[in-house]
Amino acid sequence: MLLVTFNQDWADEFSVYGLSIMSESSYAQLIAWAKNANWYFGTNEGFHDDDITDGFSIKTIDAQEEEVLRDCIFGASNTFGIFPNWEDMIYSEIYDRHEIVQNDGGYSVSLTDTGEEIAFGFGSFDEANEWLHSRVESLLNNS
Repeated sequence: MLLVTFNQDWADEFSVYGLSIMSESSYAQLIAWAKNANWYFGTNEGFHDDDITDGFSIKTIDAQEEEVLRDCIFGASNTFGIFPNWEDMIYSEIYDRHEIVQNDGGYSVSLTDTGEEIAFGFGSFDEANEWLHSRVESLLNNS
């Protein structure tokens, strides 16, 4: 496992600092995302289309070190402080490419860029939303 530290200056106003425990494969995905990051961590604070990879540093940790860090700092979470949660951001980006529309036959799900209807016949908004969340999860797991 890796202990990943993020420390990046934001607009010469303050430092954004956080820690995370993650696998090497998750770190590789994080770095790929961070090369063109769109990450907001406040009402108007964030990195937009920025390469924030130079803000990361890593240290390989063993199982005992991981256990101590989880017991003393992380608890049930994998992050501490302000740390880029790229999985949530990618999820949001994919989710936002869809739209739930009410029509005569109930609710349908369309792609926002083309308007193409990709699923229809849902009896409620919640039913369509649940389907959309499972679609996004499926797309993430297959990427």
